[in-house]
Amino acid sequence: MVKLEWKLNGRTVPSNRVADELGKSIRQAAADKVKHAIAGIRCPVHGGSARNVRVANTGSKMNFTFTACCDVLKQAIGARLR
Repeated sequence: MVKLEWKLNGRTVPSNRVADELGKSIRQAAADKVKHAIAGIRCPVHGGSARNVRVANTGSKMNFTFTACCDVLKQAIGARLR
């Protein structure tokens, strides 16, 4: 008999949970990348950055929300994420 163990991110994962854990890992990597990209954008008018950045998973979609000081910052963030 052969016993297979799966390790993802340093954790042992049961075979029936590998796909779920891979999906979770991919979603987390995407969220981290977007948060990092947003953090680097400053408002050209007020000098601030996005605050209260949140990520919500809805099925296979990810939604990002944030608070911005003005529409200029919102547009700059939208342009970066396109």
